[in-house]
Amino acid sequence: MGAAAITQKLTSLPFAACKHQVTTVDCQPSGAGGGMLVFVSGALQVGEGEHPLKFSQVIPFALL
Repeated sequence: MGAAAITQKLTSLPFAACKHQVTTVDCQPSGAGGGMLVFVSGALQVGEGEHPLKFSQVIPFALL
């Protein structure tokens, strides 16, 4: 947890390069409190691999 731990994990992975291409970003309101859901999809290429890995992620935001 935290920025330092995330940075340490990412720098310890066995590849030196990581490229990403975002294909879709969609934001939708969520809940009565004014929250938001963000959906992101795309492709991720690690190292010198020929085939990018497809990804999708939903990120919930709560407005305080």
